[in-house]
Amino acid sequence: MRKLLTTVAVAAALAGCAAPPNLLRSTDLRLPLDDYLLSPAELRELSAARELLVRRCLAAAGFAYPSRADSAPKGPRTWNERRYGVTDADLVAVDGYGLGDREPTGDKPAPKLDAAARAALEGPRGCAAKAGEEQRRGGPELDRDLPRRLASESFARSRGAPEVTDVVRKWSDCMRAGGFAYDDPLAPPADPRWAGPGKPAAAEIATATADLECKRRTNLVGVWFTAETAVQRGLVDGNRAALESIRRAADAELALSRRLLTP
Repeated sequence: MRKLLTTVAVAAALAGCAAPPNLLRSTDLRLPLDDYLLSPAELRELSAARELLVRRCLAAAGFAYPSRADSAPKGPRTWNERRYGVTDADLVAVDGYGLGDREPTGDKPAPKLDAAARAALEGPRGCAAKAGEEQRRGGPELDRDLPRRLASESFARSRGAPEVTDVVRKWSDCMRAGGFAYDDPLAPPADPRWAGPGKPAAAEIATATADLECKRRTNLVGVWFTAETAVQRGLVDGNRAALESIRRAADAELALSRRLLTP
């Protein structure tokens, strides 16, 4: 773990240099705005605590609210795991553009409630609203979506940076040389040929393997990560006070949620 953290820290430091670091696997890379975004794991904690508060509120009103069955976490481990497309050689070799056991299968179905229980749950003074208020414990009104919006902005801006458009073109040329016609590294995962359940076909694994190799040859991840890091540093500098207030409020909610979830 210490070696991994050191590698990520060095990569982040090098991102400010003129020459981008050679990078491929993006799962553990951290962009500046990641300090202010709730991670997928943190969001799961908040969701579990809110469900617990809702269940308690409904029980006090005389209604049962069945707990939804727990399941293994789905989706990317971090926001950067698939930010620039596939980058995990071991996963690609088996699951192509899929996530294996972490492949999302849709939201867990909400418990079925009768009309009286729904009335107690919903509305401005319902248990759902009360659970949100209790979780925030009178925290300040904040634009909590700001970190996510800035992260979306940084992605779009970095995507248009000359060095990124250049490396994407090189990646595309590399793919075409291997017989795979794609103009953008986010296009292959969205190819409709890969849609549907079940193990990936050989064609998907071959495409994903070539995709990964072309990223390696062109250093697409290193170039794009460097460009986006620079954009995000500027966005953080311009919004630091708001971002820090949002993170403090999120940390307070997480602390409360963890206390609620501790047996």
